[in-house]
Amino acid sequence: MPILDNAKKALRHTRRATIVNNRVKSEVQTAIKSMTHEPSLGQWSIVSSKLDLAVKNHLIHVNKAARLKSRLANLIPNK
Repeated sequence: MPILDNAKKALRHTRRATIVNNRVKSEVQTAIKSMTHEPSLGQWSIVSSKLDLAVKNHLIHVNKAARLKSRLANLIPNK
């Protein structure tokens, strides 16, 4: 356990951030899975926005999000 006050505060902050980050990552993975099962333009826009949110929060790299968006866009029938 941390001894210094600033270390205690950092631990509290890290725990809160971990909960939020795990929730966002889980939402992204769920959206990707639903897009792969039933690809549609509506699903793609949802996945795209969730990936952009993850990039904004520095949870995934910009290039990884672009790669995933590209691969998922190719699944959409009759583009």
